[in-house]
Amino acid sequence: LVVALMHAGCGLVGIVLAALGAHVTLTDLESVLPMLWENMELNREAIVRAGGSAECTTLAWGQPLPPDFCSSRPDLIVAADVSWNAACTCVAGSYRLTS
Repeated sequence: LVVALMHAGCGLVGIVLAALGAHVTLTDLESVLPMLWENMELNREAIVRAGGSAECTTLAWGQPLPPDFCSSRPDLIVAADVSWNAACTCVAGSYRLTS
């Protein structure tokens, strides 16, 4: 299953999908990517063990898709946390999936 995840945030949804065997492209603003990469790396072993994969790229709403957006045409497009209100506080951090 090839998945494109829009507005991944800390990556929980995409990492879980990848740890279940999906091939996921997670997207968000450039400022979010360091945290997203860290969380993907913390869970790399579970993702590989399940035969999945995860990659991330910058994507800002209203901007054209990058040419390398997905390695394959997605079977599923997931929008996570797409309503953003700057007045709200967001608590996000690093996490590792446990079995």
